[in-house]
Amino acid sequence: MRYSLDMKVTVLFLGVLVLSAGDLFAGYVLTYRLDRYSNEGVKTQRCVETNYIDVAKMRIETVCQDPASQSLSTVSIFRGDKNLLWQIDTTSRHYTEMTRSEVQKSRKGFEEAMRSTGGHSYRPTGKTEKIKSWTCTVYHHVFHETLADEFCVAEGELVFKGAGEAETSKRHLLEMLDPMAINPEEQNQLADLAMGPSRFTLKEVNILLDQPAFIREFTEGRTAPLPPSVFELPKGATRNPAAP
Repeated sequence: MRYSLDMKVTVLFLGVLVLSAGDLFAGYVLTYRLDRYSNEGVKTQRCVETNYIDVAKMRIETVCQDPASQSLSTVSIFRGDKNLLWQIDTTSRHYTEMTRSEVQKSRKGFEEAMRSTGGHSYRPTGKTEKIKSWTCTVYHHVFHETLADEFCVAEGELVFKGAGEAETSKRHLLEMLDPMAINPEEQNQLADLAMGPSRFTLKEVNILLDQPAFIREFTEGRTAPLPPSVFELPKGATRNPAAP
């Protein structure tokens, strides 16, 4: 079973971020480059994804450029303090809203679907990769003996101060980001791979038809004060009239 980032975002779990007391008033800003490919292996889109993480709040902003030079932008805001997820269409300025119970309902459906498939494992390869000035260790996510994803994981302190904690906090909030990772028997594997307090995923390659479907690579990370407006609906945004 293959899955896209867009599908993943719709099933995010509204949790509560746990940051250290020293970072209580400082947020994290994580930037990634995301390249998407066609079934023929041709790059079809380049995106820049920026994650803003603060206590019980997160914003994912993705700006993509397609071959026709059209700019596409999406925004998702997670408010753990309100138990709400907002997904915003920046073109129409419409947004959809999901409550905790609605997200949990979606989560239950994916849990049942993933339990019926099974056959997942996360395996160290013994290989390392150099990404900019950082060295990371390569792991494979194998689904029914077929390579599904490749992760390159580094110690957070080697990337930027607080990176490991930011990634761990993000995964606490986005527990449902990867529907492959929800079965309890997989949690220990994932903890070793990417959920440890000092681990940080620098690169993820999703494989489709024996070639990359997308490549997501970390480009920058920093701590910074984040104004409350980052985690609010934009002025003039209206609820999607087609939403239930």
